[in-house]
Amino acid sequence: MLVVLKSILEIDEVCEECGTETRCRSTPCVNGLVARRPPPDFLVWQFSFVSMAGVERRGYTWALSAGLNAALAAIAAKFVSSQFLRYGLVILFNVMMWGCYVNSLKALSSLQATVTNFAANFLTSGLAGFFLFKEPLPSQE
Repeated sequence: MLVVLKSILEIDEVCEECGTETRCRSTPCVNGLVARRPPPDFLVWQFSFVSMAGVERRGYTWALSAGLNAALAAIAAKFVSSQFLRYGLVILFNVMMWGCYVNSLKALSSLQATVTNFAANFLTSGLAGFFLFKEPLPSQE
């Protein structure tokens, strides 16, 4: 879809002095070239919408990664027997978690980033407890 938009947005340009056509995209052009006609507003809006969807998707990916790293820090604290390695992994996963969380805040609102981070951490921790540590998950009836 982006390739189609790119080919539509490439507008023939003409030099005001000599009338030669080119596809120079720099603004302002060093050769004195200007666009013959501006791109329609709906194309610019559609291009912005496509790029914003990608940014939001990356934000959710960062938030999910933050939740996964937080759960891995808890797993490392319980699962690793060497105390030196345990603390090293907990610190490493927490630093990675904060980095991912900050990146998710750049693309999402704080509510979206926090809820996604919490959900990923909660579900990953619960599944790890069930599968790795054989903790019972009682159902409430």
